[in-house]
Amino acid sequence: MGRAIHTNLRARFRCDTLKLAMIKTERLAVKLFGGSLYDCMCSFQRAEQQPGQQTAANALGAVAAGVVD
Repeated sequence: MGRAIHTNLRARFRCDTLKLAMIKTERLAVKLFGGSLYDCMCSFQRAEQQPGQQTAANALGAVAAGVVD
């Protein structure tokens, strides 16, 4: 059971997120997406980077480049 639609659709996270959902309520399908019952939703959101915060990809790149021990 996921919560991509009901509670996490507009939530922002500190990590990258992939939100996948099947719309199982016709009212929500029409209201939120202008769609139909059983339509699917896919949303990828990059993490909001805080000042001075290093992403995992940047950290791995720095290690591979020998910049960080």
